[in-house]
Amino acid sequence: MSGDASKSNAIKKLINLYQITSQEIMAVGDNFNDMDMLEYAGLGVAMGNAPRLRITSKESKTLAQQGFYLQLCC
Repeated sequence: MSGDASKSNAIKKLINLYQITSQEIMAVGDNFNDMDMLEYAGLGVAMGNAPRLRITSKESKTLAQQGFYLQLCC
């Protein structure tokens, strides 16, 4: 795997492909390996079962509590 591989770099590629901005991106993560993605996205959401990720815009319920669904619909 390339040393440049990261979740935020993957989002950057999608932004270029779809010609959107980072402010139009919602990223959802549940652990420290998601931090770069959550910081880069316009809306970073930490799942309720995630360690305290202080860089997120919002915190959701856990996946078992349908936290991902609630962030999309409500």
